[in-house]
Amino acid sequence: MDRRWPVASVVSRLGSQAVLVNGRDEDVFKQPDGHAARRAARDSDGPVYDELDGPVLRPEPVGLSGLWRRRIAQGLVWVGRAVMVAWPLGFVVTRLTSGIWMSASSEDGLPVHPITDVMMGLSFIFAMGVPVFLLPVASGVWLYPRGDGTVRVPTVLGTRVLEADSVSTRPLFELPGRGWGITVTLVRDRTSRWFLMADSGLWHDEEGSIVLGMLAILAWSAVTVLVWAVLIELTFLGTPSH
Repeated sequence: MDRRWPVASVVSRLGSQAVLVNGRDEDVFKQPDGHAARRAARDSDGPVYDELDGPVLRPEPVGLSGLWRRRIAQGLVWVGRAVMVAWPLGFVVTRLTSGIWMSASSEDGLPVHPITDVMMGLSFIFAMGVPVFLLPVASGVWLYPRGDGTVRVPTVLGTRVLEADSVSTRPLFELPGRGWGITVTLVRDRTSRWFLMADSGLWHDEEGSIVLGMLAILAWSAVTVLVWAVLIELTFLGTPSH
């Protein structure tokens, strides 16, 4: 019969308990709260868990809502790719037809002609989308494991493939908006493959720094104006104003 005080006996028994995680005995009291449970789930065939932030991968979107979310995300990728192809083509057309639009009347130093109007608008769209076009930015709707153990994420410049069993995330900042903001999160795996995930607050809780988000918006605006000015200068170089 155990003659120790009851409290000491309970503490002794609890302190000796351990959990078996991936073939290893680990004392639950040596880990942060909930860490052992997360680690067990991460090492199993279930969803991948981040060390501190809980589950990383999500279930595959299903139903009508999931279908439309994927179609919209894929559509935005194709719009970005179309703009990246359209601007160089527009540049070539504009230069080849310079004799036509340069003979039109001018306003604010630029000829007033449909070709110049379209190219001005296309240049602004291209400049505004440069960060999204050149960086691997994708929707959070693609953050689910495929049957081959990978996460496949379509971006404007191609599809990023990450190892599903080693994916981790780190929220960077939140872009505030009317109603719902957009959280930008860094997603990477152990092979250092990564992408930036843009998640709407409509579908997931918003995270990240709003202050950094405001700074990101200011930087984005500055880049847009600078790139737009450069594109306009390149496109219309040689007009009477130059």
